[in-house]
Parts: sequence; structure tokens; C-alpha cells
Amino acid sequence: MKKRIFAFVLILALVLSIAVSAQALEQDGAGNGLSDEATIAGESIARDLYWAGQSMSLSNSEIAQSLICAGYDLTVSGTNVGGSVRAAGNMLNFQNMTVENNVTAIGNILSVDAGSRAAGVYLAGSTVTFNGACDTIGAMAGTVNLNGVVNGDAFISADKVLVGPNAVVKGVLTVQSSEQPVIPGTAQIAKMEYTAPAVSGEDVEAAAQAAAGAKLLHKATSRIYWVFAVALLAALFMLLIPDTLNGAACMLKNRTLAMLLTGLVTLLALPLLLLLLCLTFIGLPVAGLIVLLAAIAMLFSVPFAGASAGRLVFSKMNVWLSAILGAAILSAARIVPYLGGLIAFASIIYTLGYFVQVCYLRMCNRRRGSGNASSAAPAAVIPAPVLPGSVEVPQAPVQPAEPEESNEQ
Repeated sequence: MKKRIFAFVLILALVLSIAVSAQALEQDGAGNGLSDEATIAGESIARDLYWAGQSMSLSNSEIAQSLICAGYDLTVSGTNVGGSVRAAGNMLNFQNMTVENNVTAIGNILSVDAGSRAAGVYLAGSTVTFNGACDTIGAMAGTVNLNGVVNGDAFISADKVLVGPNAVVKGVLTVQSSEQPVIPGTAQIAKMEYTAPAVSGEDVEAAAQAAAGAKLLHKATSRIYWVFAVALLAALFMLLIPDTLNGAACMLKNRTLAMLLTGLVTLLALPLLLLLLCLTFIGLPVAGLIVLLAAIAMLFSVPFAGASAGRLVFSKMNVWLSAILGAAILSAARIVPYLGGLIAFASIIYTLGYFVQVCYLRMCNRRRGSGNASSAAPAAVIPAPVLPGSVEVPQAPVQPAEPEESNEQ
């Protein structure tokens, strides 16, 4: 029994030793390390280390010559490199790293902490933070945070440059940025040369053309949206108030001048009328009602005018298609400079004129009806004009009044 247990333990130890040796970093015949391991710790590489992966960590290792690595999220800490470091990735973090030669890195977010040291540091990315020490540095990024020690010159080209309170530049700090960096009082900068990016006349013209094109594109897309919205409103009007659209089209054809003049006078007199109504306590509710009705008429004036005018212009088409097409054309024409405001103004006059004329004509018909009621022979009913394609509403026949029988004595 004891022999079986001893044999089992011996076999288990042998398997574990094989597994551990299989996970060790492989080196080729020249002493270069090749690895895609996510974590490397406590390794000693005779020459170069070639390392690639996704989320990677290298710590407490010795690399005799250079480190060449690439990954999405890469961290190097507590490692001594006898040559240079060349790295690429999304997020690169260098912590307590000593590099005999240079560090060249490109990525999105790059960070060199205060415990790192290199001869030359050359970084490019979106956000670069340097808190370490070097002899010279060159950085190009959207934002550069400089808070380390540079024993020589420093060159920074970025949209925004931030100089920290612990920054030391013993040589010349050359900055190319749209904004001049602010140097804290505790920072030690021997000399700073700031230059704004040069912009040529062609660049300004190209930027202006691009801005104008973008503005025109935005206006065109907005107008396309409003064309569809106005067309949808026209379809809604055809569903809810088809007789009103037909009446507006008939009035535009038969009473054009009276309709437009009425709308213009109403629009001009409306502010004065509201002011007079607001002077009295009783007139306030009436003024509020008039404002509400006028606001609704003005808000929907373009789809209403386009739909009703389309019924008149495209009278041979389907009633729905003519209304939608008229409203869409009127809305699309508003993209033309200066014409858009004129169309909106004319649509408001058109809509106000129609509804005011309808109220006026109904009042006149009521007066005629009350006057004709006393006469023996009623006036003949004149049917309203009907547009082609619309449905005529039949008028109820008027029965003639029977003559009163005279009592002969």
C-alpha cells in the first residue's frame, strides 16, 4: 500500500514538473525570447524578447538587449532592459522600468511613471503622460502631460500641453500647440519656445468650404425630414378635413384677391386687436383664444396651403396624391435662400385669409337666410364649385312653400 502511494506521488510530481517546464518562456538558439503568454514574471532573456498578445503583463524580468512588444493592454513593471523598447498597443503602461537606450511607443493611452528611466523617450498617441526621467523626449498626441525630468531638450506637438508642478527640463522645451501651456511656479523649465501651428490661406479656405458644405448638408437633410413630415401632415388633413382642403382650393380659384387681402389685413391687425382686448378684463380670455387659434393656423400653414393648392394645381391626379405632392413641393422649395421665408409668410396669409373669409361668408349666409325666411319664394341655392376628382355633396332639395288658402266669405 505504501509503495502504491509513493508511486502515485512520484508520478504526480513528474507531471507537475513537465507542466511547469512547458509553461516556461521559450528561447531560441540565439537566446531570443518568443512569447504570447499573457503574464511573464521573473524571466531572464539572453538577448531580445519578442512578445505579443491581448492583455499582457511583464514584471520583474531582465532583458539583455531589446524588448519588442505589441498588445491591446500592455503593462511593463520592475523590468530592466539593456537595449531599447519598441511597443505598440491601445493602453501602454511603463512602471519602474529601466531602459539603457530608447523607448519608442505608439498607441492610444501611454503612461510612463516616475520610477522609469530611459535615454530617449519617443511617444505618439491620443493621451501621453510622462512622469519618468530621460535625457530627451519627443511626444506627439492630442493631450500631453509633462511632469517628469528631462536632462536635455524636449519637443512636444499636441492640441493641449499640460506642464505639471514637478516638471524639469534642463534644455529647451519646444511646444507646438494651438494653446500656449501654463508653466507652474514650481516647475523648472530652463527655456521654452512656443509656436502656434502655421495655417496657410489655402487651409483656411479649405476649412471654410468644408464648414459651408457641412452646413448645407445639414440643412438639406433637415429639409428632407421636414418634407416627409409635411407630406404626412397633408395626408392627415386629407383624412380628417378633406372638405376644408377642397373649399380652400375653390376659394383660391374664385376669390383669390379677396382671400389674400383678408389674410394680409388679418395678420397686420392681429397685434393691435390683441392689445385692445388685453386692456379689458373681459377681453383677456378672448385674446387668449385668438392667440391659440392663430398659432395653430400659422404652425400648420405650410402643409395646409400646399395640400389645398396641390388639389387645385394637380386636379387630374388622385385626391390624396395631389394634396401630398403639393405640400411636399412647397416644403422642399423652402430650402432656397430668401424664398423659404417668403413661402412661410405667404402660407400664413393664405391660411388666415381662408378661415376669416369662411367666417365672413357664413355670417352673410345667415343674414340672407333670415331675410329670405319672411319672403314667399325662397332664393335659389347656388351650389359651391366642385374640383375634378372630389366628391360633390348633394344639396337637400328645398320644397317650395305652399300658398295659403284664402277664406272666401
